[in-house]
Amino acid sequence: MLSTGEAARMLGLHVNTVRRWDNWGILYSRRVGPRGDRRFRKDEIEERMRMMQSRLSPGNEERN
Repeated sequence: MLSTGEAARMLGLHVNTVRRWDNWGILYSRRVGPRGDRRFRKDEIEERMRMMQSRLSPGNEERN
């Protein structure tokens, strides 16, 4: 399980963006501990990274 900061570093995003994406359902976390800290599954973060990279790869742009 990854902390919000660890997930943000892997994705190249700000921690607030990771929190927002979790709130919006783009990412999924589990709340742990008395403070309700977010924990993200590493395999889910890696899958999101692959999705983001495939959208940014040359040749994947939509054409009108």
